[in-house]
Amino acid sequence: MKWKITPLKGNVAIKSVDGRYLKVTGDGLAFADQNYDPSAKFTVEIAGPNQTVLSGSNAKYVRIYESSNFDIRCDAMNNSDAVTLGTLYLADGLINLTITQQVSLSDRTIFLSSQAGTKSYGPSLRALDFEDVTCRFIVEYL
Repeated sequence: MKWKITPLKGNVAIKSVDGRYLKVTGDGLAFADQNYDPSAKFTVEIAGPNQTVLSGSNAKYVRIYESSNFDIRCDAMNNSDAVTLGTLYLADGLINLTITQQVSLSDRTIFLSSQAGTKSYGPSLRALDFEDVTCRFIVEYL
């Protein structure tokens, strides 16, 4: 598999491989359904070389929590609290969203997944240590 690292830009919608859109739900995140609506729009901001942060339709930033599942929500008030994402472009128009710049990771890379996070965090996503089909996404530029 050929990999290319490059950041996203502008306004995007992110879909799972089964066509469900990533959506902001309150201050949470979920891959809800296959219908695009304004809650599926994210704005990409450049955070550094090959690194981006996402802000959601609720005007808050996507953040990661240091839980056992690395729960991910859209509740950070500013981009300094946002999770920094890398983008790996894969074959067939798919991408991985990677997370490497977390203190607790000690230079490890984890992958954003479409799997639901811990129930106590409300609607959230989880990150995985190993890439699998739940870590592959389609990006639509809006």
